[in-house]
Amino acid sequence: MASAFEPSPALRQVTRVDRRFGRLELLGWLNDTLQTDYSKVEDCGDGVAYLQLADAILPGKVPLERMHFTCRSRDDRERNLNILRHVLKRAQVSRDVDVPSLSSCSFRQNNDMLQWFFTFVQLNFPTIATSYPAVERRESALALQRERVLRKSAHRSRSPFVKRSPMFFDAAVAARPASASLPPEPAPQLFARYGGAETVCRELEADLAARRRNLAVLERRLHEAQHARDVSLGALQSLLSNCAELEMELEDAISVGDGEATAAALVLDAARSMATAPIDVGRQQHDGPGVDAASSSGHGSQGVNQGGRPQ
Repeated sequence: MASAFEPSPALRQVTRVDRRFGRLELLGWLNDTLQTDYSKVEDCGDGVAYLQLADAILPGKVPLERMHFTCRSRDDRERNLNILRHVLKRAQVSRDVDVPSLSSCSFRQNNDMLQWFFTFVQLNFPTIATSYPAVERRESALALQRERVLRKSAHRSRSPFVKRSPMFFDAAVAARPASASLPPEPAPQLFARYGGAETVCRELEADLAARRRNLAVLERRLHEAQHARDVSLGALQSLLSNCAELEMELEDAISVGDGEATAAALVLDAARSMATAPIDVGRQQHDGPGVDAASSSGHGSQGVNQGGRPQ
């Protein structure tokens, strides 16, 4: 049955893409045509806008009910773009769909695709903005998706050969007391409420994968922090060892009555006290409570007599 927005059967191929318009003009044209609110060209990488534009040019040839309107992963975006590539190929439209680049939400690739669609629409159906019922087409496709989910759920619940796995919402219904005023809802209605069993499983798997990625990142950061702590402790221990060697040399100089060595000994004593404090803190953090703090304060506790010489 011919629709009110059906273009002429003979499609004109794009030989030269019109690149006079920038991204803001293209986004304004796209939002006016499809009654959407795209703010970035990269967001078109999910393929939803391209499929609807193809639906306006090729009515009845684009299965909108098969695409993901809300893409949660790159696999969902690639599925939509593969549908677009198949539709354009069957319609003998001379345009290649670079699925990997478009699904990665690349600005350059999506901007080129949007410019090509603008030129293609202007050649074949310039009045698309006023005649294509974009909202009604989306609502119709979503209704078909819901109907398909209900049909699959009802068939699965009636099959005597399929053992249903318990879902979290089924467990909540089973835990409802018998005296509750509302009876348990049938399985098809429960599946419809949560988008179907496939949608629930896909969301749970995506959430689990995200948590595993976060755990791997935290473990890597923990290893890096531990390595940095060990390197810092090693450097400070090496500094203390060098201070001990210098102290022995200064004691030899003091024994022969060198006044400048006396002043250097005082500076060395203060530097050793400053270098010992971070090591004691690092040991307490590494070994836990129980480290004797008095042992760290013992370094540099040698007094100086009134004559200015160490005791």
